Amino acid sequence: MKKVLFASTALVATAFAAPNFASAQSVSAGNADISFGGYARWGVGYNEDRDEETIIISRFRLNINASVETDNGLRFAATVRGQADENSDGTAGTFEFGGARYQVSTGGLRVRVGNISGVYDDATGFAHFDGDLGLEGTIGISDTFGFPGAAFGNGAGDNGILVNYAIGDFTVAGSYVDESGIDGGLGTDDEWQVGATYTFGDYTVGALYGDDQDDEFWLVTVGGSVGAFGFAALIGENDANVDDNDNGEGDIAYGLTVNYEFGAATTVLASFAGGGDADSEAFGVGFVHSLGAGTTLRGMVGQDTDDSVKADLGVRFDF
Repeated sequence: MKKVLFASTALVATAFAAPNFASAQSVSAGNADISFGGYARWGVGYNEDRDEETIIISRFRLNINASVETDNGLRFAATVRGQADENSDGTAGTFEFGGARYQVSTGGLRVRVGNISGVYDDATGFAHFDGDLGLEGTIGISDTFGFPGAAFGNGAGDNGILVNYAIGDFTVAGSYVDESGIDGGLGTDDEWQVGATYTFGDYTVGALYGDDQDDEFWLVTVGGSVGAFGFAALIGENDANVDDNDNGEGDIAYGLTVNYEFGAATTVLASFAGGGDADSEAFGVGFVHSLGAGTTLRGMVGQDTDDSVKADLGVRFDF
C-alpha cells in the first residue's frame, strides 16, 4: 500500500523575497519518493503595447519529482514540469507538460541530463533574477542582457548536460546543449556555458562565460544584504545583442536592484537595467507583502526596454 507523507518545509528568505511558508506532499512508491510542488498566481496586468492593454494574468506551475537513493549514497531523480499561463489576448491558456530532466548526485556533485537549464538559468547563485518586479517579474536587472540558452520548463526542451560541483561556499558548473537535435549531430549549433559562484557572509559573487551558436557572452553578478537593505547588481556582454556598434560585439549591459524590508512582512524594491541592445532602459518599483502560509501579495509599475509602461497586481501562493 502506498504511504502518503505530508512534510512542511520553511523556505529560505532571500534578500529579494518576503518570508513565506510552503508545504510539499510526497508519496512513497516502492523504493522511490514522488513529490509534488509549485505555485499558483493570478491578478491583473497592464501593458500599453498589448492589443488588450489590461487583462487577467495567471499561472499554475506543477513540478513532479521522483527520486531514489541507493545503498552507497547515490541519489537518482527525474523531474517534469507542467504549466498553464494566460494567453496574450487575456483568455485562459491550456496546461502543458515539458520534457523530463534526469539527475544523479552524491556529496557536492550533481549531474543533470535531458531538458536541463544552462548554467545561467540554473540555481547556482547568480543574482540576475533577484528582484524581478511584480507578480510576473517582467522588469528586472537582466532585461538588457538577453537570455542566453537552455532553460528547464514546460514545452519542448533541448537535450543537454549540466554538471555542478560545490565545495563549501564555492560552486563551479558547466553545461552543454546540442540545439540542432539528432540530425545536426554534436558540435552543430551547440551551446556551452561555464561559471562559478562564491558566497562569503551575506554576499554572493558569480562569473559566467559561454557560447551560443558562435555568439559569445559573459556575465558578472553580485548580491547581498546589509541589515534591512538588499541589492543585486549585474554587468555583462552578449554578442547576440549587437546594436549600432561596428565591432560585431554586443554592447555592455548592466543592472541594479535594491530593496528594503519594512518589518517582517513587506519588502519594497526598485530595479534598473540599461545598455545591451535595448532601445531604452528598463526601470520600475514594486513590492512583496507576505500574507502567511506561503501566500504573498505582489505588484509593480515600470517601463520596459521598448518604452512601454507595464503594471500588475495580484497574489501568489506556493505549495
